[in-house]
Amino acid sequence: MAEQTKPVDDTPISPARPGASDRKNSLENHLLHRPAREELVEKNILPSSHAAPSLQAQQKELEKHMRADSLNDKISHRPTPETLIKDGVLHEDPRSADEKYEEAIEEEYAKREGATHLPAKAPEDWCTCRPAVCDHKLTSTHVR
Repeated sequence: MAEQTKPVDDTPISPARPGASDRKNSLENHLLHRPAREELVEKNILPSSHAAPSLQAQQKELEKHMRADSLNDKISHRPTPETLIKDGVLHEDPRSADEKYEEAIEEEYAKREGATHLPAKAPEDWCTCRPAVCDHKLTSTHVR
């Protein structure tokens, strides 16, 4: 004979509060419509691992260490910049680090100002009223 399921307990959650049954019905409704495990895995809400929950943290930590080891191995076999320059992959930049930094700052200012072009390399006597955007010579009205 088929086993009958027991009805859900209808005792109120809090007899002193009216509307407690509404809360209970709301919870039951949400539980009936909760997404399946596969859907939660697809949305990266749950891990795809089938390991016991007590082991999942250790599994995640192990995967992290394995990725780090793999990256360290790849980095250790990476060619040096000198080798890449010798092979013609990289080209040596004759500018000093300060010049490169200054140019990067000017490019960033230009992006923020909405400039469509950048001056090639500003001479020392160009104005600094709007760095990297203003490309005219200093006059008495410009700030240096």
